[in-house]
Amino acid sequence: MARLARVSAATVSLALRGNPRVSEETRARVLKAAKQLRYIPNPNARHLATGKTEHVALIPGANMSSLFSDGFYSVVLNGAGQRIHEEGYSLVLTPCLRGANVKSVEQLMARREVDGILLLGEVDTPIIDRLLETELPMVMIDNYKKDRPITAVVNDNSGGVAKAVKYLYELGHRRIAYIGETKDTTFGRDTFEGYSAALSELGLPYQPDYVYLTIISIDAAYEAMRKLLYVRPMVTAVFAATDAMAIGAMKAIREAGMSIPGDISVVGMDDISMAAHTDPPLTTVRVRKEEMGRIAAAELLARVQGKDGCKDGDENGDQGRIIVLENELVIRGSSGPSRE
Repeated sequence: MARLARVSAATVSLALRGNPRVSEETRARVLKAAKQLRYIPNPNARHLATGKTEHVALIPGANMSSLFSDGFYSVVLNGAGQRIHEEGYSLVLTPCLRGANVKSVEQLMARREVDGILLLGEVDTPIIDRLLETELPMVMIDNYKKDRPITAVVNDNSGGVAKAVKYLYELGHRRIAYIGETKDTTFGRDTFEGYSAALSELGLPYQPDYVYLTIISIDAAYEAMRKLLYVRPMVTAVFAATDAMAIGAMKAIREAGMSIPGDISVVGMDDISMAAHTDPPLTTVRVRKEEMGRIAAAELLARVQGKDGCKDGDENGDQGRIIVLENELVIRGSSGPSRE
């Protein structure tokens, strides 16, 4: 190929890798020669030469049962996958780290079959610590650990909740209920803190019987809303920590013979695709899901490629960065003025 293109073998290698030091005219000659000779790159040889597999692992957390059907995480995954593909890498999806799956995934990392790890959602701290022992670059998505040297990319969950509660207050609502995830998760703690802080800032009393904490699911939120309407039928608005939970709450409100938003306003968070098609369309806090995936992938690839200033932690004990993405309130038909 070098002889046909009238360049050195080293220049051929640089041209095929897209090195900017090679002129466009030289690169064109090399590519023409490669086409004439029907050259097909050998990835194994390239991996041996560079010491990189050009594979990145994505490990789903225990808070998702099906990554591809999840209205939130499937969009995050798409963003991460696109960014990784743009850099010529491949994405390796592993099972959720439960039971026997943990050992097989650890072996994958130990054999250095990937260059880095994306942790998506709620991955248990003991598992994270075992993965840290591999010394592979790692970035968390939609979760963070302040006491671990791992960069994380997250939504401003507490800020998003506060934004929604303040919006409902501006509509005249004073009895604002909250349906969220249990506080044993980072998301559960952050969203609850956002709700509590917003009430305090607005001068509204915190009332425990306005709060229901459960797992994130439509069915669980439906049951929570039914109980809430039984205990506190005079509530005029409810914020649900996810759109799925908001959809469950809306079902319970309609079954109780109440109207949305005439009797009760409902606001969620995520802006999954279904949110615009509920009846009425759901007011929600839009999370930058695809961008979250893209930024996390870019952060990981920067570490894999050894770019300056991109290594988490150092001998002084510095921890990883937490990159917080702003969100926006999307007002639709499920919210309106208080009936009082």
